[in-house]
Amino acid sequence: MKWKRVKSGADIVDLIHHMESDLEKLKKALLASQQAGKESKRSLRSFREFEFCGMWKDREDMKGLSSAEWLARIRKEQWR
Repeated sequence: MKWKRVKSGADIVDLIHHMESDLEKLKKALLASQQAGKESKRSLRSFREFEFCGMWKDREDMKGLSSAEWLARIRKEQWR
């Protein structure tokens, strides 16, 4: 809405109606946004369900080592 100088009581009433209309639009947009957020939270899944989780579980060079121990060994082999 373009702002203009209020000249009469009718202008004030008209301005209030425009403001009420804008507030209703904002309320609807907010509710839609909140609903979309709730729906997206429902679709979240555990990272353990993704294909990459556990993809290295059968590697022979990692057996019996924690990830930190394995990384330390790799660094020692590669950087020395």
